[in-house]
Amino acid sequence: MSFNIALSGLNAAQKDLDVTSNNIANVNTVGFKESRAEFVDVYASSLLASGKTKVGDGVLTSEVAQQFSQGSIQFTNNALDLAITGNGFFATVPEIDSLETSYTRAGQFKLNDDNFVVNSLGGHLLGFPINADGTSASVSLSTASPIRIPTSSGAPTQSSEVDIRMNLPAGDVPPANGTFDPTDPLTFNNSTSVTVFDSLGDSHIMTYYFVKAAANEWNVFTAVDEQMVDIPAAAANPAASTLVQPTGAALQGLFCYLIRVGIL
Repeated sequence: MSFNIALSGLNAAQKDLDVTSNNIANVNTVGFKESRAEFVDVYASSLLASGKTKVGDGVLTSEVAQQFSQGSIQFTNNALDLAITGNGFFATVPEIDSLETSYTRAGQFKLNDDNFVVNSLGGHLLGFPINADGTSASVSLSTASPIRIPTSSGAPTQSSEVDIRMNLPAGDVPPANGTFDPTDPLTFNNSTSVTVFDSLGDSHIMTYYFVKAAANEWNVFTAVDEQMVDIPAAAANPAASTLVQPTGAALQGLFCYLIRVGIL
């Protein structure tokens, strides 16, 4: 009996070493959760034996329990590598129409030939449907579906309005050279630029040049990609290209842009 008790201790120690070795072997496995061996005492009881003098019969391994503690977050060069901070799992299915859901903390994902987000085993990552504003439309797993990255980001939309608010210094004096030249900074007082987009989605730089004309009066010139453009409303309404009001003025012009200017 003594030999069996000692042998159970050796077996328990071996089990503990096995668990520790497995933890060390998976130190670089993404999403791996360490385990620990849990042991219990073994006692045999009999109607004829006294409980006060009974010696234990050794030890047994009751469970090898995983420890779901938070791991460290590592940065990679793959945009689809994901990590979870706190509670939760990634849900995957082996096939698109499968109901066999698996859960994992490993966030190493990639795109397959059909642009679905999958892991190294081919499991399709599930995601909740979203609303038009990007918020989640549901939090029920039954509504989740495999995530597919579209090959295009949608139809481009050209810029229709630029809203700019700024202050111009009232103490500025008109440039000595009255002829405006966008390449000569001595012919204007201030300038600012914004990025606009055309119907093909290409970006362009729109630059506004402000020229002090008189007290509390400014002229504005507009260029797109360094090419001067005409303000459509200027011909019918010359005031549309001149900032007159010292407390603020609205300027309507190319791309329906809006400028609000205050005189400091």
